[in-house]
Amino acid sequence: MTAQDVTTALPPPGDFSTVEALVRTLSGQASIGIFLSDPEGRTLYLNERLRRIAGLPVVPTPGECWRNALAPEDHDPICSEWSGATNAERSFSREFRFRRPDGSLRWVMAEAFPLRSGGGPSGGYVGIVRDITPRQLALDALHASEERYRTLAQQSPHAILVHADSAILFINEAGARLFGLATAHPIEGRPLWDFFPKEFLHDLPLAEAAPSPSVERQLVRPDGTVIDVELTAAPVMFDGHPAVQILGTDITERKVIAGQLHRAKKMATVATLAGGIAHEFNNCLTAIMGFSDLALPSLVPDSRVHGHIQQVVLASKRARDLVTQMLMVGRQADGAKQPLSLDILLKETLRVLKMKLPESISLREWIPGATNPVLADPSQIHELCLNL
Repeated sequence: MTAQDVTTALPPPGDFSTVEALVRTLSGQASIGIFLSDPEGRTLYLNERLRRIAGLPVVPTPGECWRNALAPEDHDPICSEWSGATNAERSFSREFRFRRPDGSLRWVMAEAFPLRSGGGPSGGYVGIVRDITPRQLALDALHASEERYRTLAQQSPHAILVHADSAILFINEAGARLFGLATAHPIEGRPLWDFFPKEFLHDLPLAEAAPSPSVERQLVRPDGTVIDVELTAAPVMFDGHPAVQILGTDITERKVIAGQLHRAKKMATVATLAGGIAHEFNNCLTAIMGFSDLALPSLVPDSRVHGHIQQVVLASKRARDLVTQMLMVGRQADGAKQPLSLDILLKETLRVLKMKLPESISLREWIPGATNPVLADPSQIHELCLNL
C-alpha cells in the first residue's frame, strides 16, 4: 500500500474562489442539488441537478434564482427563514416545495452551512438539496389511508382500539360505548391501564399473516356492569409506526341466548324421557282399568267394594289423562278437544279433591245446574279446576 500527501493540493484556508471552483467541479455530476451563495444569501452557483429539480431555465437568473422557484405557499416563510439564517450566520435546514413551470410540485430537503475561515465571519454558504418527493408522496398516501381507516373505524358497529407501548392511539365511538369510557375526557394518548385491568388485554394472540384466534374475556365497566367480550388482535401500522389493533364484540346477549338454548335442549331431553316413562305407565294403567272393568259386574252394585272399584276406575282415567299431558310435553301426543259439560266435570273434580283433603277441611258444593257444553281438553280443565 502506498500513500501520498495531498495537503498542498487543497486550497489554502480562506481561498473561497478555489473552494467555489472545487465545488463546481465536484457538483457537476452529483446526484443531489448543490448551490453556493454569498454571505447575504444571494445565489452564486447551482448545479445541473438542482436546476432540474426546481425546473429553472438553462441559464438561471443569479441572485434569488432557487427562491424564485418556491411554491407560492412556501415562498414567504422560507425566504424569511433563509434571511434569518444568513443574517445570524447559522445553518439552515428546511423541507419545502418547488413549483416547476409545468405546474408540478417537487418536495425537497434543503440544508446550507456557512463557509468560515477559522473563527472569522461567514464567507458565504454551501448548500445541498435532496428531492424527497417520492417519500412525501408515500407519506401523503399513508396519511390518506389512515384518514380513511379512521373514517371507516368510526362508522364500524364493532369496537376498535389501537394501542402501542401500552398507550391508546385510537378508539372509535363503538369502542367507547362498549367499554363504558366517557368520551367527554381525552382517551387517546392515555395509558391502557387507566381504563382496563392488565389481565383483560394481556397475552392476546397475534397473527402476522392471518387473523388471530378470538379470545373471550369478561370486563367490569366503570359503572359496575359486567359484560362478556370477544377480542381479536392484529398487528397494524398506525401513523407510520407499528401498533396493535383490537376488535371487540359484545357477546353478553349471545351467551345468554346460548345458555337458554342449552337449557331448552336439556328440557327437550327431559321431555323425551317423560314421554318414554308415560308410555310405560300407560301400559300399567291399561291393565288396572281392564281388570277393574272386569271386576265390577261380579260385585253387588251398592256394595262398598263396588264403590271402591269405581273410584279405582275414575283415578285410572285421571292418570290416563296425566299420561296424555306428559306425552304432550314430550311432543308425542296432542291434546284432544271434545264437548264437555263443566258441571259434571266439576263434580268429579270435587269428589277427587275431597278424598285428598284432610278430615279437618270440608267442602260444600253449589252448582246451579246443567251448563252449556264447551270444546276443551278434559285433562287440562280438570287440572285447572284442581289448581283453583
